[in-house]
Amino acid sequence: MSKRRLGLAAGLAVASVAAVAAVAAPLSSALASGTASPAAVVTPLTSAASVSAVVPAGAPAAGPTASAAPSPTAGQTVKSLLSTKVAAAATVAKVTRKPAPKPAPKPPVYKLVRRVLLQLPTTAMVGANVTGFVQVLDDNGQAQSPVANARVLFQRKDGARWTVLSDDATDENGILPVAFMSQTNMSLRAAYVPAKKGAAAVFSKPLTFTSSTQVTWAARPDMDVTAKTPVTYAFRINSGLVPTAHLEFAKANTPSKWVPSKPVRVAPTGVASASISFPGPGTYLVRGATAKTVTNSPGYTSSITVTVN
Repeated sequence: MSKRRLGLAAGLAVASVAAVAAVAAPLSSALASGTASPAAVVTPLTSAASVSAVVPAGAPAAGPTASAAPSPTAGQTVKSLLSTKVAAAATVAKVTRKPAPKPAPKPPVYKLVRRVLLQLPTTAMVGANVTGFVQVLDDNGQAQSPVANARVLFQRKDGARWTVLSDDATDENGILPVAFMSQTNMSLRAAYVPAKKGAAAVFSKPLTFTSSTQVTWAARPDMDVTAKTPVTYAFRINSGLVPTAHLEFAKANTPSKWVPSKPVRVAPTGVASASISFPGPGTYLVRGATAKTVTNSPGYTSSITVTVN
């Protein structure tokens, strides 16, 4: 064997020993720490050890310009494996993570409120007896319960102050009956007065009551008349100071469309005599009416049916 071939073989042997030593050091460290398995570092070991096997005998040594792809070290391989496992674990945790439970709804809170209700008709003719009642209730927004033995004032507004019409206590149903005679238009209310001294009273909503002037026919009305011919009817105003009055008519098939005639003055006796002309043949409704006053709302007679030829 020539000296040149002996030198090449010796160089390859030295390179193989150096490569094995370089790989063995990180391999032993990784295995000792338990962070990698022997299989994880087989590839770089095989790649380094096969350097001498792939170089044929007598081949010239690679020059400085020849380069080979660097093989990953054992530390890089372990780091790559750890990153992959962490990413996989994070993905599994993200997929299997359960949604946070919704907080349980808070139970509703009901506030107890004491209420006063006034139940009355809103209108009546002058001289009529009006009846109604006041009811005191405890209301929590879901149910109402009556308040027995509650002191209640029934009041009427006179100018700027409230006049007490009755003062009594509710029964076992929380009800206090009230009654009065219709005389004039007025505002009414009820007030619950607590037994505790200094406690504020509780009021109902004010109710506007209207007292209608009482009007009746003063003579037998004519029930069969001629169209476009004036007909006179007399009616009596039984209550209130009413200066004027008039007649109204409407077609029987449209009883809500009343047409007023010219107003006339009411005599000192309380009787008004007014004339009316019907525009054409047909069946009509006729009634006497008064004007609105400061103390009373308008009053009306009963409606009569008139046949017009």
